[in-house]
Amino acid sequence: MANANNDVMLAYQYVMTNEYGLQLNQPVTQLKKLDERNQIQILTIGKENTKPTKAFLLVGQTGAGKTRLLNAMINYIMKVKFKGNFRYTVKDEIGTMPKSKTESQTEFVTGYLIYQQPGMAVDCNYLIIDTPGLGDTRGREQQHKIKKQIEVFLSDETFDISELHCLGFVVNGTINRSHAYLKEIVMEFESLFGKDTVKITKILATHTDDDTPAVSKVLVDMNIKSDKLYTFDNGVLYCSNQGKNAKLNQCRWENLEGKYEEFFEDMLVAKPGSLRLCKEAIKEKMNLERSLLMLERHIDNKVKALLQCRNKRKLYEEYYTAMRCNEEFEGEETVIVKERFPINGRFTHAHNCPNCKQTCVYPCTVWSSAFCSCPSGEEACDFCPCSKNDHEREDETIESRQEKKHVTNEEMKHKYEQAKSEMQNMEELMETLQEETDHHSTQMAVYIKTVVSHIERINEIARNPNRRATEDYISELIANIKETMVRGTSDASDREYITEILNALPEQIDQIVLEVTNKKTSIGDRFKAMTSYAKHNLNPFGRRGQ
Repeated sequence: MANANNDVMLAYQYVMTNEYGLQLNQPVTQLKKLDERNQIQILTIGKENTKPTKAFLLVGQTGAGKTRLLNAMINYIMKVKFKGNFRYTVKDEIGTMPKSKTESQTEFVTGYLIYQQPGMAVDCNYLIIDTPGLGDTRGREQQHKIKKQIEVFLSDETFDISELHCLGFVVNGTINRSHAYLKEIVMEFESLFGKDTVKITKILATHTDDDTPAVSKVLVDMNIKSDKLYTFDNGVLYCSNQGKNAKLNQCRWENLEGKYEEFFEDMLVAKPGSLRLCKEAIKEKMNLERSLLMLERHIDNKVKALLQCRNKRKLYEEYYTAMRCNEEFEGEETVIVKERFPINGRFTHAHNCPNCKQTCVYPCTVWSSAFCSCPSGEEACDFCPCSKNDHEREDETIESRQEKKHVTNEEMKHKYEQAKSEMQNMEELMETLQEETDHHSTQMAVYIKTVVSHIERINEIARNPNRRATEDYISELIANIKETMVRGTSDASDREYITEILNALPEQIDQIVLEVTNKKTSIGDRFKAMTSYAKHNLNPFGRRGQ
C-alpha cells in the first residue's frame, strides 16, 4: 500500500491515532518460522527477494527501550519524515496481562525480516531481532527462561542463524553510576555469547543523544567488551510535529535521523561475525548442566545406598541379638521406592533402563545432535550395567526415595534365612551394596571430570570475565542435595548420617578436581588416580555408622 508521504510500497494496518494526532500503522507481517513452545518467531515485512541480509540482535535490560529502538529503525528504513502524519509501530508481544515498567513487555524472541523495497533508505534486507528484557523483576526463573530462549534461537538449526552483523547491547544512556541490577544484566549478557562476538558488539544507548553518555563510564568500569557506542534519543519518534514544540522536535528528529544514518552506513560495510564459539559455548553449557544433573543423581544414589547399607546392617545385627536371646523381634527397614515424574519444560525426554528401573540419561532435547546424548550401541551404560540399546526413550524420569518399612519377627526370619541361603554370611550381603556404592563413586569421578572439562572450555570461549570455579558448582549442588534429603528424612539419626556424609564430600571432591586439573601427569594417569581416590575416599563403607 503506497502512502502519500512515503514512496515505499508497504502493506500496513491502522492501529490508532496518538495524542498528538499521528496515525500509528502496523506493517503487515507474514509468519516465516515459529517455535511456540520456546516463544520464538520470525516475521517478514515486505516482498521477498534475494538481496543480502544484515542481521542485528538486540539484547538489554528491561525498560531500556529495545522495542522503541526497533520501531525507530523501521521508521528510518521506511524513510518516514517528521512532517508526515503517520509512524510505523510493530506489535509488542505483551500477552493478555498488563505489566509494569520493571517487567519485560516482550515475551517472544521476535525476528523482523525486512525485505528491501524501492524507496527505502537501505539497499539490503535486514533481520532485526528483539528479545525479552534482562533484569525482569519476576525472578531468576524468568531470567533463566529468557536466556534459554536466546540460546535456542542462536543454536537451533530451525532458525539458521550462523552469523550476526551487530550484537546490540541496549542500555539506558542516562544511568550514571553502577547499580547491582545493571552489573547483573551485564554479566548475563556477557555469559550468553562467545568471544568471537566482541568485534560485532555495539552499545546502543537510548534516552540520550550525547556522544559520551553518562552510562559509558559505568560500562567501562564493568568491563563490558564492545566495538563502538551509539546514542539514540528515540523519545521524539511519536512526538508532535505541530504547535509550539514543533521546531524543537524537528531538530531532535533530524539529529536522531543523523544518528541512524551513521549506524546503518556502518552496518552496510560491516563484516559479519561468526557465532561458532557462541554455539559451542551454548553446547558446553548444556553439557555442563547435564553433567551436573547426572553428578547430582550419583551423589544422591550413593548417599541412599550408604544409608540403606547402614540401616540394613543395624537391622540384621538387632535381629541376630534378639534371635540369640529368644526374643520376639520388630523393627524398621529402609527400602528404596521408585516413582515416575513427567518431564516439563524445554527438556523433552529421558532414557530409562527398564531392567534397573532408573533414569540413566537426562536431559535430552529435540535439537540437533550436538545437544543430545541419546544412548546407542552395545556397550554398557555410563549409569547402569545394562547395554545402552536396552534403554527406552520416555517423557518421564524415574526418581528414587527412601521409606521406612515395619518388619515383624516372621518377616525378618524369612529375610535372614534367605540371606543365609544366598550368601555365606551377612558381610557378603553387605558387599553387594558396597559394589553399588563403588559404582556410584566411580561414576561421580567420571562426571566430576566432565564437569571440570566443560567449565574449563566455557571459561576459554565465553565472554564472561567473572569465571565460576568448579568448586562453586559442586558446593551449590551438594547444598541442594542436603536440603532435599534432610527435609525428606524423618529419622534424626538418618539426618545426622546424611549430613555427615555430605559435609565431607566437598573436601574429597576438591582432591578429585586437583587430580583432573593437574597438568603434570598424563590424562590416563590422572583419571586412574582420580577413580582410585573416589573408590577409596568417597566410599566410607564400613567406617561410618557402625
